[in-house]
Amino acid sequence: MEREFKWKATAGDFEELVQYLGLNEIEPVEMFAEYYDTPDRRLRQRKVALRMRRENHEQLCCLKLRDAASDGLHVHEEYECMAATLEEGLGVLPGQGAPLDLCHALRTADLSVVCQTKFHRRRAVWLDPLFTAELSFDQGVLSCAGRELPVGEIECEQKSGEDVAFEEACQLLARRFSLKPEARSKLSRALDLERA
Repeated sequence: MEREFKWKATAGDFEELVQYLGLNEIEPVEMFAEYYDTPDRRLRQRKVALRMRRENHEQLCCLKLRDAASDGLHVHEEYECMAATLEEGLGVLPGQGAPLDLCHALRTADLSVVCQTKFHRRRAVWLDPLFTAELSFDQGVLSCAGRELPVGEIECEQKSGEDVAFEEACQLLARRFSLKPEARSKLSRALDLERA
């Protein structure tokens, strides 16, 4: 399970958090992702996200299932692997724990790119005695159906440790810095541009 908080934010908000927590930024990442779905948007209806994403010079295939969000906290199953193509990735993901039947069905489904995201990610590692997390700031654009939407958000993704301690620490940060929760994924916001 992936657990992460998302907040609407600016670069200044991120810099304040990094300074407050006494963190140092690590190498940033340039990210470009293409999300896939069927013509009738079957994956969106089932709350499934399927993407290929380039992170600097690495290409990854990712499958996310059953996203649930509450007060900025997003919890979902996430499976990811290095892959040159979508088909290759769907062949590898079951070995990472992804549902075999779903991956097989997706390999033969009529899939096409429905939206894209492109952003610059600044990052810092948060080493708390009770958990480890990556604090990041994403700035870029979501695009779909010829339309674009700017995005600026902070994510705090738990990497290890105690769930309750992680959640409480993030909630304290949100209150202290008046961070506004981002209830929806980048994919969901991008797909809304189809109806704009």
